[in-house]
Amino acid sequence: LSYLAMTAPIVDPVAPALPVGLTHLDLYGYTFSSAPSWPTGLSTLELYNCALPTGLSGLPTGLEDLSLSFCSISGGVQVLPADLEKVAFIYMLGSPLQITAWPTNLQSIHIQTDTLLADLPPWPSGLANLSLVDMPLLGVLDTFPSTLAVLSIRTLPSVTTIPPLPSSLTYFYAVDLQVQALPDFPPMVSSLILASLPALHCLP
Repeated sequence: LSYLAMTAPIVDPVAPALPVGLTHLDLYGYTFSSAPSWPTGLSTLELYNCALPTGLSGLPTGLEDLSLSFCSISGGVQVLPADLEKVAFIYMLGSPLQITAWPTNLQSIHIQTDTLLADLPPWPSGLANLSLVDMPLLGVLDTFPSTLAVLSIRTLPSVTTIPPLPSSLTYFYAVDLQVQALPDFPPMVSSLILASLPALHCLP
């Protein structure tokens, strides 16, 4: 067995035993009193509407894709697996992101609706896809890496300046922002979406 989806709502006093050879796991609506013993070969983990009072402990180092939606994680999220390539945090229900450094292999970051997050660590050097949505306290966007190809930013009311866009960028989405100016558009941009920019004086 390499793929398993478990739906709920279920409250388990003891986390279920998971198949040793599992590589892809989806959990929906689980509440655990203790974190599961994650299979060492797990590469994709998606948690939706789950509660882990003991936090995200013991995630396998080989995990490549982590998606957390509507989850409650005790103590928040502080450390991510070193080999992670893709991560998504969506409506984290008061579980703060307290990450001080991104994994070096990370290529995709998606964060949506975090009302507490005020800053983020510098982006990983190989980041290709970045999406930031509905983050009212985030005030500063760090310099984008030269590898970035897709940038989507929406409803960031405290952001007043967008850093220069790298020449590698092909998709740029900027909606519901309070910026007065936009950086120059790279020549490789093939998709451009701009809307609800009331403070914008002119296009570059």
